Amino acid sequence: HPDFDSRIDRDIATAAKLGVSLKRLEADELQRRIASPLLTVGFGQPGGVVNPLKYTRGLAAAVAGRGVSIFEATPVKAVRPAGAGCEVVTSTRRVRAERVMLARNAWAAHENRFRPVVLPVYHHQAVTAPLTDRQWAQLGWEGQESVSDRRLIHVNFRRTADGRVLCGGRQLVQPFASQISPRYDSNQRMARLIRQSFEALFPQLRRVPFEKTWGGMIALTPDRQPKVGLRHEGRVAFSHGCNGGPGLTLTHLWAGAAVDLLFGETSERASLPFTDTDNLALRYPPEPFRWLGSKTALSSFQHHDDAIQAGLKGDSEPPLLRLVDWVLN
Repeated sequence: HPDFDSRIDRDIATAAKLGVSLKRLEADELQRRIASPLLTVGFGQPGGVVNPLKYTRGLAAAVAGRGVSIFEATPVKAVRPAGAGCEVVTSTRRVRAERVMLARNAWAAHENRFRPVVLPVYHHQAVTAPLTDRQWAQLGWEGQESVSDRRLIHVNFRRTADGRVLCGGRQLVQPFASQISPRYDSNQRMARLIRQSFEALFPQLRRVPFEKTWGGMIALTPDRQPKVGLRHEGRVAFSHGCNGGPGLTLTHLWAGAAVDLLFGETSERASLPFTDTDNLALRYPPEPFRWLGSKTALSSFQHHDDAIQAGLKGDSEPPLLRLVDWVLN
């Protein structure tokens, strides 16, 4: 909705303060790139789209080729100091190591130390059947841009290498007590919301069915910043709290900062604000207030943006978000 345009303008202005120049894209240019009636104002950055599964498999093959052993589906029950190093306790054996790196993201919430600063929520996506050449011609979309909108809980979409449209977001699902279970991977209400967003974005594709919808865990933190630091006298590093959409580039930055801390290396990334030990000070409340408060906030954000998109109010931050910003600042 045009009332979201001011959020784009604020993003461009904030980037300029950080020394990053972003070109404002008007509706006619956006329409030439991707034929969607909802695209009004935006900005673009050069880059590429990475397939996370292929990338992960490539990393695994690279490290295995250098003699590293990978043990999947091996639950770790505990990590504790042992002599000059650490002991990793699994369900079948104990492993000794000089240093340990924990990169658990949402699963960090299952440890008492991190439960107050990590909130697991489910994000859902859907992918269409392959589009015909005629349908792609109707869309334009020759640049293969990956797009995210400016709702508080984003809607994102991109085209895939095999000629489909992937679409997701709009709302998050929060299980009670930080539960992580395959039963949350599928959610019919979320599938309907994603379908609604897809048809609004691309009315010319209303007859194109979704072939698959699915969900997965992301980890939110109270201040929307990653949690990176050291434990057990510097023998164990942790990096988690990816907060959804930043992607592989920033997770590399956060994990790299944790590794630098672990090996005592002085680097620019190891001195970034999110490596401060005070980044665990702001906490979510205990259950059931944690579930009630977060559920209220997520619903408030969705209803607020839905009202703006329906033209029922101008752009503004919802009162709950203003309260959170005031607390953080």
